[in-house]
Formats: sequence, C-alpha cells, structure tokens
Amino acid sequence: MKEPGTLIIYKLTVESSYADDFERPAEESFDTIQWWIGNKRAWRIKTYAVDNDIHPYRLETNKPKSELLELAAANTKKNYGDVIGKRFIIEIPDGPSEEIVRELLRNQGLKESHEWVDSGYFLWLPDGIELKTKTKPKLR
Repeated sequence: MKEPGTLIIYKLTVESSYADDFERPAEESFDTIQWWIGNKRAWRIKTYAVDNDIHPYRLETNKPKSELLELAAANTKKNYGDVIGKRFIIEIPDGPSEEIVRELLRNQGLKESHEWVDSGYFLWLPDGIELKTKTKPKLR
C-alpha cells in the first residue's frame, strides 16, 4: 500500500545480531532504526545488519503527525542515543512513482533500495538486501 508519509532513518554506528545477542562497531554494514509515519498508521522498524533481521512494530495510536515525529526523536535518542550516527528525514508524496522515491533517497546520499511492505509501511533497505523477520523480540 503506497501512502504518503514521513520516513525517518537513523543510521547507527553498530552492526548487531539479535539472535546471537551481540553488537560491534559498524564497518560497511550498520543497523538502523526507521520510523514510518503515514496518514493511517505509524511504525518503528529496527534492522539488524549481521543477520539481515528486522523487527517492525506498529504503533497503536491516533496521535497527530507532529507528536509522532517528536515521539520518534525522543524514543530513538533515549534508546539509541549513544550509537546514532546520522538521521535522515524523507517526505514521501502521495502516489509516488518509483523514480521519485529513488530520487528522494539518492538526494539524501542513500542507496535507492526500498520496499513498500504490505503491512503498511515503507522500508529503506540499507544494504540492498531483502530483510526478513528471523527472530521474535523478547518482552521486557
């Protein structure tokens, strides 16, 4: 489902494996925290570079976009502040062509690899490799 929204990408300075429970300084690959804030839904997505794992989490909320943008910044800083390398904010327009999306990513200096996930979010693929949920997050 392609809907307009805001993609926030936090490129982390580590690469990790959720399954093997380790992280190390990033070299070529890196973990990300991505937020998709669309018109109808919001998602927080954590990618794990070592094993190409992904943990998407849908936010059950009706908060306005401005509050969700603040939440994304505050939550990411609180949980990953010591390993945030760079942040990118990309506005995806309504009904974008693939060329427009690729251009928006390119303009930020990012690889053009991406996916519109059927669950309802936009995902940037940092290494151009398909990401799949391979592990189940533990409840805290």
